[in-house]
Amino acid sequence: MKRFARFLVALYVLTIIFTLIPSNTVQAALSSSIQEAYNNHIRVLITYQGKPQGMSFTVNASYLIDGSDTYLHAGTKYSVAIGGSGLRIKDDSGKILHEASSKIVLRPVDEPNGLITVGSYNYRGNMEFHRYTESGRAYVQPIAHLPLETYLVGVLPYEMSDSWPLEALKSQAVVARTFALRHMYAKRGRDWHVDDTTSFQVFKGYNKNHKNAIRAIEETKGIVLEYGNYLANVTYGASNGGYTEASENVWTSADPVLRSFPDEADTLARTVHFPHLAYTWSHTLKVDDRNGEKGLRGIFRGAIGDNGLSIGEFVSIDIDNIVRNESGSIREMKIIGTDGVLTLKKERPRNAFKDYRVRSTKYDIKYIPDERYAGSPKSGAPIQNFKAKLIQPINSMGIRYQAYVKGLGWQDWSYDGDDAVKTLSGQPIQGLKMELVDAPAGWKLQYRVYVEGQGWQNWTENGHIAGSGETTSPAIEAVEMRTVPSGTAIDLNRGFVSYQIMDSTQAWSEKVDDSPSSARYELSGVGYGHGVGMSQIGAYARARDYGHNYREILSFYFPGVTFETLLPAPALPSAPKPKPEPITPPKLDPPPVPKPDPGEFSIIHVGHSQRVGWQDWVKGDDISGTTGKALRLEALKIQLLGEEPGMGVKYRTYVEGTGWQSWMSNGDIAGTQGQSKRIEAIAIALDNVPGYSVQYQVHMQGVGWMDWVEDGQVAGLPGSGKRIEAIRIKLSNTSSSPEREPSLTYRAHVQSDGWQPFVKEGEMAGTEGRSLRLEALEIKLLDAPKDMKIKYRAHVEKDGWQSWVYGDHMAGTVGRSLRLEAIQIELEGAPPGYSIEYRAHVQGIGWQQDWVPEGSIAGTTGQGKRLEAIEIRLIKK
Repeated sequence: MKRFARFLVALYVLTIIFTLIPSNTVQAALSSSIQEAYNNHIRVLITYQGKPQGMSFTVNASYLIDGSDTYLHAGTKYSVAIGGSGLRIKDDSGKILHEASSKIVLRPVDEPNGLITVGSYNYRGNMEFHRYTESGRAYVQPIAHLPLETYLVGVLPYEMSDSWPLEALKSQAVVARTFALRHMYAKRGRDWHVDDTTSFQVFKGYNKNHKNAIRAIEETKGIVLEYGNYLANVTYGASNGGYTEASENVWTSADPVLRSFPDEADTLARTVHFPHLAYTWSHTLKVDDRNGEKGLRGIFRGAIGDNGLSIGEFVSIDIDNIVRNESGSIREMKIIGTDGVLTLKKERPRNAFKDYRVRSTKYDIKYIPDERYAGSPKSGAPIQNFKAKLIQPINSMGIRYQAYVKGLGWQDWSYDGDDAVKTLSGQPIQGLKMELVDAPAGWKLQYRVYVEGQGWQNWTENGHIAGSGETTSPAIEAVEMRTVPSGTAIDLNRGFVSYQIMDSTQAWSEKVDDSPSSARYELSGVGYGHGVGMSQIGAYARARDYGHNYREILSFYFPGVTFETLLPAPALPSAPKPKPEPITPPKLDPPPVPKPDPGEFSIIHVGHSQRVGWQDWVKGDDISGTTGKALRLEALKIQLLGEEPGMGVKYRTYVEGTGWQSWMSNGDIAGTQGQSKRIEAIAIALDNVPGYSVQYQVHMQGVGWMDWVEDGQVAGLPGSGKRIEAIRIKLSNTSSSPEREPSLTYRAHVQSDGWQPFVKEGEMAGTEGRSLRLEALEIKLLDAPKDMKIKYRAHVEKDGWQSWVYGDHMAGTVGRSLRLEAIQIELEGAPPGYSIEYRAHVQGIGWQQDWVPEGSIAGTTGQGKRLEAIEIRLIKK
């Protein structure tokens, strides 16, 4: 199938790769079994975050952890992660709320209005977190469990634009419902029925703003397609190129519902409505690998041929013997290698090149030769001499060659740039033999010749005759050579051998080498996807231009189907509501200040929280306020215990509707009482307390615990409309602290996630396995000497290299959706023996193999690849 991204003016469509369920998989009539599957709801594996060992989520209504009496509170952020021998759910203070060995289920208290945010999307229904293991590594995988009709709200607007004609959307709704229900029936009893990718149907949770899609689902509720008293085997794609494809031409078996016939509506939509999109396309496939990009040699290197053995090195696509289906799609295509043949059938002529924007099997192929040879084919000018030399010899490797001259026979072997014919006779060369000398194992020298009146011969290698060794044979007019190297201690973007010829003019030609070829195949095609079943753009044209309703559209694409309506499915049962807690009147007065212990010098604080009132005084980094209850902190008192005369602490708060208040000190109330106003930010400083500093950290609505700040810095988000829910405060004795070694910390701004927390050196900032770009990076030195600084710069998509910035500043961009592609980091003024090293996780590459030293580039430039994660560490020799 193929998925449609939403569009305003232009539509953009991506292909769905769909594995068809054979017709005999669902051998149940539309009876109680299908109705039961519909009633039991669909289970969707959420995969777009990869396979992490933990993830955060936010509940936007009350949820119960199934099998416990623990409730999660609306508007609060939680996390689930591998821990102990199973899974753990924690609140954002780090407190463990629940543990289970393999699965945790969350159920909303009010099911129709339950909403949980995981990553970038909102989901209705129950959410399950499963612990799975792969290659000995445990990871967390969410599974959404929800009614089928609700699932379709997360499918329809991503498979077909919400702005398309309503009848087209209805046809998509019925097909998507039928398709999902087949999987629900076939996989009943399993953990999940479908996932959220194009392998099934794209699913992105719940968004109430897709009103047309929701209307199409409502107006076709419960309607599925039936064929011969069975649930019909249906599928769809973006464009069939003007002719639908029979199922047996793509998958295994024939299906009476999935036949091949012309579709003029697809052609109309492709040429009139969407000529600017990718339904008529042309792409080039290079023969050689160049500049890190795989050509056909790379694509088919190591491929297993029809005889079960490797085909060796790619030679050509057999253009002249391509077999096609009735629709014009390629049924069979052969790839010729040096050691065998590989036959591509069914979908393989598309899937073999799917990473190279080949969008269907309906394409024509044209070969564009490189013409990287020495000589003049078809000129009637035979060569009379030849010589070759290695450009990149390894150790003692060399080359030798031997010429067969008309009337003179085989000449002696010549080596490394010597003339093949020492004494010219004016006679043409009729045969050549060449081979590498002292070459490492696995190396090959391949060559071919253009024979007068016959054309190019096949490639031969390693001492075999090219041309002929007979006096009566035609002359050779041109020579082409190439090396097949083994190993990686070589430059694959340069040639290995150069060569020249001499013809009757007695002048040597210019040197030619076997550097990567520009020979290529040009593919020109129509359609996008497998072409089986309903064309989505065809449905668009049938609704818009032909005035067809959804039943007429579906009857065209699935001949012989009938429409069946299932009974409404019951809603998921809601979790029981929490028992009301005993009402405790809020404490209106703060408790008295506790007396210090003898010799004690510390900082204490007490908070006033919504519905709770004044709490008890706490010391050090204990919590004032609450977490996990969505309650605002409204007032605060801070006091030094055991202080000497003249010492003090001052503090001020940013209050909802008021802004920054005046500084308070030594036990005064900052904030408000009885006004129901939240504190959004706070600053704390010491007065006349030499040798000490104060650090503090706030727990913020929707954010969780923010970074520690100190000595008058702002903690929180003033003016954001978000409440502080809790605070920690502590004193540090700076005068008596032992001198500490310099260290560093850093954080990344990640696509969709925003700023992550700071991590310790050597730990990962960013993500792995989620295909999310790094957008910005911030690095800090800790406990560093005064003159020691860290500077860094980023290579950003579209911008290139930015200017250097120093610690505590951002490299990259925020709010522009631009990827970081590379990073450089350096130290200045570091004590002797200190250095820095780092490595990057790059799109399509993974972790680059080696840590690079300071000043070096980690990542790539000019390749359009995003950085996804980075690790940095400070080294002391």
